[in-house]
Amino acid sequence: MSFRAAKGENTRRSRVGDVIDGKWRIEGMLHRGLTATVYGAVHLRNARRVALKILRLDQPVFREKFQREGSLANAVGHPGVVKILDDGVTEDGERFMVLELLSGSSLERRAERAARLPIEDVVRWGCELLDVLGAAHARGIVHRDVRAAHVQVTGDGSVRLLDFGAAARGFDDPRSDVWAVGAMLYTLLSGRTVPRWEMHDACHFAPPERARSLRDVAPDVPRAICGVIDRALAFDKNDRWRDASSMREALRFASFAAAGEADTERAIPIATSRADDDRQTLPSTPVALAGRRRRISKVVAVTVALGAALAVLLSMDPYSRERIARAASHASHAIAAR
Repeated sequence: MSFRAAKGENTRRSRVGDVIDGKWRIEGMLHRGLTATVYGAVHLRNARRVALKILRLDQPVFREKFQREGSLANAVGHPGVVKILDDGVTEDGERFMVLELLSGSSLERRAERAARLPIEDVVRWGCELLDVLGAAHARGIVHRDVRAAHVQVTGDGSVRLLDFGAAARGFDDPRSDVWAVGAMLYTLLSGRTVPRWEMHDACHFAPPERARSLRDVAPDVPRAICGVIDRALAFDKNDRWRDASSMREALRFASFAAAGEADTERAIPIATSRADDDRQTLPSTPVALAGRRRRISKVVAVTVALGAALAVLLSMDPYSRERIARAASHASHAIAAR
């Protein structure tokens, strides 16, 4: 494939063999994007292998984006964000940054290789991604470009969020990220896409048109999980989960409810906070196996009813909160009495 040089682009054909900043030797190209090229590199003294990203388009808007990517990624302070290890300017004036080299593949690549991804895996990845975004939202950072290509599942099965170049801090609504996560999970679970705005409009909150319910296009996905994702994709931003943490808790409760039983042997570990690296195990399967129907125990049913009500209450106005709380209380007592 040949590339036509854009305005402001350094047209050097290859940097393989070059030594950057006196310490990083480039060994090969990993990826060439529209504005930057990512190489595999090794540290000359300690032999650490990294990814080294070099900006090719030296224009103000791209320089700002490049700098923002590094500063905001490290500001999140969560192990689920790819680490920026170094940055600087090459001898011939190109900006670079050094990132940890990740194993595994992106969710986009995984989806391309499989007709359908396991529901259990998609729910687990979704919860981990929402944990990362929850940490970002707590610091006032909105990613604004969440998509399967920017989510890496590493060799140990954990999730890493990449590319904070479009991120913003302090003035963007986290519900744009909520919508994007919902759109990604919708596609991974159904194989269908939802109408999506252009990247430069990612801070806007109204998609071009309403998405069909996930239940309509993927009837094998449990109703509780479909409900969480459908709400993330609500046409009106005020009807969505208020931030990633709220959606994550709702998705966890939904996966618990969908399991239909307490089954510790098949539990999937989902961290309460990966920033603390403190992983715990849910007391039941996140998603019931197809055709598997068992009666929910009284204790589990009451916990699910109260937990799901709590997740919904977090994002409601006081009047609606009071009505839902009363309804959840009646429902849990009724289930327990059976």
